[in-house]
Amino acid sequence: HVTDQVNKSTSHMEDRVDDLKKEMAESVHVLQGTVDDVLKKLTAQKKSQNEAESNLLNLIEETCTSLQMEIEEERKQRVASHKHLERVLLEATARQWTKT
Repeated sequence: HVTDQVNKSTSHMEDRVDDLKKEMAESVHVLQGTVDDVLKKLTAQKKSQNEAESNLLNLIEETCTSLQMEIEEERKQRVASHKHLERVLLEATARQWTKT
């Protein structure tokens, strides 16, 4: 009679252990799915961040290039304007000398 009770208890414990193993396996499966989803989202987010950073760097580079070209053009205009003013002053001075 004791042997029967021990066998029943053992059988019941084995069944319970099997149930727990199944529950754990299901939990692990769900957790793995969640981890996979999070990794996919993080990867997509990182890719978006990299693209945004790349676009920003390209915009900065284009802006710097454009500003450099504008600066160079303005310098050329200043030089031309300065030369023109020098010519006008020289001509005016020459006329002044001619009159006297």
